[in-house]
Order: sequence, then C-alpha cells, then structure tokens
Amino acid sequence: MIAEALYFGPDAKWLGVTSLEMVYVPSRFTNSFAGKNLVSLSRFATTLLLLALAVPALAAQRTGSASAPAVAGHPLLPGDAISLKIWREPDLSGEFSVDEQSVVVLPKVGPLNVRGITSDSLKTYLVSTYSSFLRNPSIEVRLLHRVRVLGAVVKPGLYSVDETMHFTDVLALAGGVSTDGNANKIRLVRDGQTVDTQLSKGLLVSDTPLRSGDQVIVDQKSWAARNPGILIGLGSTAVAIITTFAVKH
Repeated sequence: MIAEALYFGPDAKWLGVTSLEMVYVPSRFTNSFAGKNLVSLSRFATTLLLLALAVPALAAQRTGSASAPAVAGHPLLPGDAISLKIWREPDLSGEFSVDEQSVVVLPKVGPLNVRGITSDSLKTYLVSTYSSFLRNPSIEVRLLHRVRVLGAVVKPGLYSVDETMHFTDVLALAGGVSTDGNANKIRLVRDGQTVDTQLSKGLLVSDTPLRSGDQVIVDQKSWAARNPGILIGLGSTAVAIITTFAVKH
C-alpha cells in the first residue's frame, strides 16, 4: 500500500514546472520514526525547490514575458525571426521578429524570451503551450538567422537563413554564384576573422558553426580562370613572335 506520493502537482505550473516527478514511499516506512522524518525533510526540500523555481518565473512576469528553456546551439539574436506554422490555424502562423531584448511576441502566447533557444526546444515548448487551447496541434517551427552573403554572388546582401537549408539554398538567396565566383571556395567570417571550418554547397546550415551576424563569402576564381581569353591571346601572340623570330634566323 502506498501512503505518500511527493510530486510537483498542477498548482506548480505557474512556476514554469512542466514535468511531474513522483517519489512513492511505502506506508510501512512512513509510519516509522525515520520515515516520518524523511517525508518531512522531503516536503521541506520540495518547498525550497519550488521557491527557487519561482524566482525566474516572477522575474519573467515583471518584465512582461515568459522565458523559453535556454539551451546551446545556434542562438537567436535581435533582428532574427521565428517562422511558425500551425496546421489549420493561419491566424496563429507567420514570421515573428525578435526584438532588441531577445523577446518575440507570438499569438496567444504573448511576449516570450527566446535568448539561446533552439528550434527543437522551442517547438516542444510551443506544442505544450498551444495544447492548452488547441487539440493536438501540428506545429512547424523554424529559426531564421540573419547573415550576409557576400563576395562573388549575383546579389550580395543580408538574408534570413533557415537552419534546415543547405548552403546551395543560402547562395540561391543571393542569386547564386556569379560567373567569376568559385563555388568550391566559401568562407565563414565572424567579427572580421575567418572561422576555421570547411563549407560546401551540400552542407546543412545546422551542421556548421554559422550563426546570426556572420558573413558567408564566396571567393573569386583565380585571375587565369577568370580571363581564359586573355591567356589564349597572349599564348597565340607569343607563339607568333617565336615563330617569326625562328624564321628570320
């Protein structure tokens, strides 16, 4: 027979607790002196933990925004955006920009702090949140990072890059590699320094260190590769001169 079940119940949801953790204690143990002390200590520890969880939750309430779980990965920065698609809910879908405080305002959810969040964690959070008023919501979440595509491309500029894209798609945003460009020489530049990584058109953005604010630069072909006609002309001229000189001598 089970006498005690220590857990974070529904009343703790306002603290940001989303999972239930239960520890069952046999009644024969809870009736003993040691068991009663253990249960009391467990309740006391649970109270302390709930108070500790309440601090960030209350802080988020004071700033007017909730906080999504922060994790490592390709973090969102101000100016980035979240692409949200909820099946059969066009009014709740769209692209939503992240402001200078790393806060994005989503339909029904309101202000949400997304500093350091990844797409998988955000999707888990939003599915849980939207499930409170939508039945089995089907949600697609994509993080859009702003990067500059520069160098030997048709339309250099600032573009929103999806983590699910291949670098072929990233270059396509800028009109593709120009005739002078070398598609096999793509560099990643951050804060003026070239990042030591190998980039190729077939790579997924999520498999690279690319993040918001970076520059993707396509290098030019060599001078010889860009000017084959001049080389052929110079070669023909040199042959003609040598031939003329040989004939005269």
